[in-house]
Amino acid sequence: MTPNTLTETSNLLRQIGDPARQELTEALRSFIQSRQELGIASVEAARRLEYAKLGLTDAVLLEIAGLKRQGLLPTLLTADLDLAVAAELHGYSV
Repeated sequence: MTPNTLTETSNLLRQIGDPARQELTEALRSFIQSRQELGIASVEAARRLEYAKLGLTDAVLLEIAGLKRQGLLPTLLTADLDLAVAAELHGYSV
């Protein structure tokens, strides 16, 4: 998980009405507290060619997917077709 994906998730949860919003926000808090966060500098992600088309969060995810080739991280799991195609073009595991 990254600060970028957590922020986007939190923002989406804020759009849900209570009481579900409160329950999901607490579930996210528990998830955050039980996992290790991986930070990629925005300046690094913004250097990617895909940044202009996909945005910062997806550029960060591509940076992380690139680490997979070094055996450091798992496969990128996404429902975002543009992100999946960009990752596959680089030979990342999607």
